[in-house]
Amino acid sequence: AGGFDAFVRGYDAAGNELFTDQSGTSATDFGVDVATDASGRFYLLARTDATYPMQTSAGATDVVVVAYDANGHPTVTRQFGTSGTDTALALAATPAGVTYVVGATNGTFPTLTYGGGPHDGFLATLDASLVVTSVRTVASSGDDVAVDVAYDPRGRVVVAGNTGGTLDGQASDENWWKWKGG
Repeated sequence: AGGFDAFVRGYDAAGNELFTDQSGTSATDFGVDVATDASGRFYLLARTDATYPMQTSAGATDVVVVAYDANGHPTVTRQFGTSGTDTALALAATPAGVTYVVGATNGTFPTLTYGGGPHDGFLATLDASLVVTSVRTVASSGDDVAVDVAYDPRGRVVVAGNTGGTLDGQASDENWWKWKGG
């Protein structure tokens, strides 16, 4: 559509191409991650500097999630974010199609407080229709980035990332490498 576009391409077990979908705006759009659910649907995580068709831009850079049916046809698109720059980094899907998105923002999601550093990490939950049902931040006074997310069969969502501050009363231990023989 212009600049860089996001894409997904499916292959069978022998490596034969099954489908390709390229999407984007006239600005820069990056495909970031992909996940599947138990029904064979899959989800593309992207970020955009503009507005996807039939969506609304929240700010400078937004998160985009596109759901596809098992044959590679897009079914639902959701664009969301803050008035700042929202960098989507990873996506996980549950068997029922609930998706979790993590990344970093320098803006403030509604009803949340900004942590004060250069970025806050975030975890967004989207239902099977890709409606954003909740957003949580991982925030300290330092630079915080949520870089990966996983969903396990017991229903837990686990987020990994980096912090330049102290999270929830945890001690920031700059000497951990000494314990490991560093």
